Amino acid sequence: MKFPKFPKFKGLGPVAQAAGDVAREMTLDKDQVNQITQAMYIAELKAKTIPWVDAVHKMGRQILAFAQIGAYVWLAKTGVEISPELVAGISGPAGIYTLLKGGGK
Repeated sequence: MKFPKFPKFKGLGPVAQAAGDVAREMTLDKDQVNQITQAMYIAELKAKTIPWVDAVHKMGRQILAFAQIGAYVWLAKTGVEISPELVAGISGPAGIYTLLKGGGK
């Protein structure tokens, strides 16, 4: 018998996703799987978080971009020659973050 496909929700962590996969494998009733999925999603939405950590996480790309601009302005004001190696060093963290996190939507 083919099991119903467990929907992938953005924002569910790997533990919650694994729990959903177990629920899908152990349950034959599609409605029950949907109820379990919905309950896990709602529980994650209700989880208590630290507001400033959430804000920093959501502003990651913007913070890195402003830090880059600030670094370039400071370097220009202090008379440091901006070389390709320096640009790679300053731009590297933002590029790595974007590669790991994926493109913004």
